[in-house]
Amino acid sequence: GGAFAGGATTNVMTYSVPQVGHKTITKYISSKDSSGNRKSSESDNTQYADNLDYYDDVTITNATSVNVRIRYSTESTSYDWVCLFKPGIIPETEDACSTTNTYSGKLGGSSTTTWSSAPVWPSATTYQTVPGDTARIYFHSDSSSHYYGYWATVTGEGDEVTQNLISGTYVEPTRTDYAF
Repeated sequence: GGAFAGGATTNVMTYSVPQVGHKTITKYISSKDSSGNRKSSESDNTQYADNLDYYDDVTITNATSVNVRIRYSTESTSYDWVCLFKPGIIPETEDACSTTNTYSGKLGGSSTTTWSSAPVWPSATTYQTVPGDTARIYFHSDSSSHYYGYWATVTGEGDEVTQNLISGTYVEPTRTDYAF
């Protein structure tokens, strides 16, 4: 609820008919640092944090499939890894990263032994096409050795709904204490 200046409780606007446009949509996701922040770009060499276990769903609305590119560098698949899961699988254990549950199996490893010796840029890239509109990406790290982690690019053909304001001006209520 709320009211506008002068006590009005309505704001009249006219919008165009919603238009659905088909377009290529690209989204990005990455590993997290010790503050829980994501990489700002693919060239951001911030190392990932200890003891991470999380997954992200990246959705391209109405896509029939999505293309996933994952660049990665970790200690090894025995300690730190990234996986691209099949739909409906919720990663809860290391065993979940089997090739039965994932499109990729565990992805990890690096050509440099430790982070301190040099920035460890992604040493490998994998490409996968996933049916449906969502890619589920899981990341795990243990309590030692830090590397680049991963950067994923997810691209799909999806629908975008647009609706234009034809007349009027959208205004937020200024008297939020007013109930109607």
